[in-house]
Amino acid sequence: MHLQTTLGQFEQRFVVNEDGHDRLVVSRSSQISLVTNELGEAEALLVPPSSPGISTIIATTSDGQARTTYMFGSIEGLHLTSDSYAAVGDNGALIVAKLYNALGEPIVGQAVTFRTNLGQLSSTQAVTDENGEASVILTAGGDEGTAVVTASALGYSAKICVDVFSDLHSHNVPSSLFSLVSLQPPPSPQPQFIVTLTLNRREVRPLGTGAPNQITVTASVRDANSRPAAVSLRANAAGVRYSGGHEHNGSRPTGTFTPASGGSDRNGFWGTTYTSPEVGGFEEITISVAMSVPFTIAPFEKPLLQRLVSDWNMSVKEGWVRDKKLAKRLSQNLRRILRLFAEKRLKEAETEVEQTIRFARQNQKLLEPEAQGLIFLTLPHLVR
Repeated sequence: MHLQTTLGQFEQRFVVNEDGHDRLVVSRSSQISLVTNELGEAEALLVPPSSPGISTIIATTSDGQARTTYMFGSIEGLHLTSDSYAAVGDNGALIVAKLYNALGEPIVGQAVTFRTNLGQLSSTQAVTDENGEASVILTAGGDEGTAVVTASALGYSAKICVDVFSDLHSHNVPSSLFSLVSLQPPPSPQPQFIVTLTLNRREVRPLGTGAPNQITVTASVRDANSRPAAVSLRANAAGVRYSGGHEHNGSRPTGTFTPASGGSDRNGFWGTTYTSPEVGGFEEITISVAMSVPFTIAPFEKPLLQRLVSDWNMSVKEGWVRDKKLAKRLSQNLRRILRLFAEKRLKEAETEVEQTIRFARQNQKLLEPEAQGLIFLTLPHLVR
C-alpha cells in the first residue's frame, strides 16, 4: 500500500547499526509505502504541519485508490516533539518545545520550563529562538521506564512520553508505529470565546444575476472575561438543503469567503467578504475559532462531543451520507454516545463508539469523505 498526503508528513522509525552501535533513525516524508497485516490493515503516523489546513490523504493499492480528508487546526500554544522518543544508554533524546501565538507565528525570547518524572534533563529552562523553539536533552541517568516530560510557558502546558533504558539489546525497541496521542498528549481544555458577527446586509442576489452579491462580515471576538481576543478564525457557509426550490444532487451549493480564514487583531476584530453562490436560497454564515490541537474527551468536556454531533447533523443535512436509513442509524448512535458520556457510563460509551465505527466501516461506500472524517477520525480521537 502506498500513502500520500498533501499536508503534514508521515513519520517512520527504525534501528540501524553503525560501528557496532544501534541508533534509532527517524524519517519523514509526504509519501510512505506500507505492508498490510493479516486483516488487510496498515497504520502510519501523520505528523501535523506547522500551519493550519486540510490534508487530502490518498491510499493506492493494486486494487485501486481511495482518499479521505483531515483538518489540521490552529497550532496556537505549546507543542513538544522529540528526535527519537527514546533515551538509550548514553544517547539522549532531544526534546523540542515549539511555542506559537494565535496567528500561528513563533513566539521568540520566551522562557520555557521543563521537568521530567524519570531520567535527567540537561536543563530545566530554555529560551525560544527565532523559530519559537527551545530544546533540552533527556538522558537515562540510570533510570528505566517511560518518562513523561512536561513543558510550560505563558500559561500553556504540554507533555510528551519518552522511553528510557540503558541497554538497547536487553529491552524491546520502541515500535515504529506510534499513535499521535502517545506522542503528544492533548493539553488542558482551551479557553472559550464569544464571536459576534456584524453584516452590512442580510440579502443578496445569486452570483451572475446582478448586484449586490457580496456581504461584508465583521467578527468581534471576546474571551470568557469579555476581553478582546486575538485568535485564529475560519469562515463557513452552510446552505439550507432544498431552499430555493432545488435539491442540486443532494447538496446545495454554498457561497465562498475571501479570505476563508485568518486571525483577529489585538482588538478582537477580523473581516471577510462573503460571495453568494449561483443559486438562490438560505444560508447560515458561521465564523468559528480554530481549535488548537486535538482534545481528549472526559466527562467535564462533554460540549466537544456535542459539537461533533452538531457537525454530523450538518453533514447529513448537506447530503454527505448517501443513504437515509444509514444516516438515521448513525445519528441515533452518536446521540446515544453523547447521553452515555453525560451520564458518566464511560465503559458503555466506549463500546458504543467501537460498534458505531465498525458499522460505519461496513457501509463506508455510502459516506462522503467529510462524513468519514467525522466518524473514523474525530469520533475515536474525542473519546480516547
